[in-house]
Amino acid sequence: MTSFVIAFDRTLGRSLSLEEFTDPAAAIRCRLAAEVNHVGEDVEVVLLSALNRAALQRSHSRYFDSDSSSGAGALSRDVAHLVSESPA
Repeated sequence: MTSFVIAFDRTLGRSLSLEEFTDPAAAIRCRLAAEVNHVGEDVEVVLLSALNRAALQRSHSRYFDSDSSSGAGALSRDVAHLVSESPA
């Protein structure tokens, strides 16, 4: 099973980032860091599991239906920095 962390901007109606993980602990650290990064914003941060991205897109299409090309697949530098400094 693959884990996915998605940051979804409710105001804009699009995904800001989507990261894929094979390590569940790394996915949890990423989710927590993303939540810290988006405090006070209307951003939903979710951690989901699916067999693959295609299955995730079928089961959670709301995160993919809008134009998410500006951020999906690329975690923000701030979140990536926080995750890289987290203990293993």
